[in-house]
Amino acid sequence: MLWEEYCLIRLSVQYRGRAVSLVWRVIRHGSSSVRFEEYQAMLKRAKRLLPAGVSVC
Repeated sequence: MLWEEYCLIRLSVQYRGRAVSLVWRVIRHGSSSVRFEEYQAMLKRAKRLLPAGVSVC
């Protein structure tokens, strides 16, 4: 949460114990609990960035 008004949503990959952000989005939202519909497009975008055959968890 940023200034109790915005929520930062970030999808990352793990590489050698570090998180590397792939896609992120800032939305105006009153809490850190975000509905699936809010980040579904981000998941589709991230899927296009990953090579075939990688493990997603």
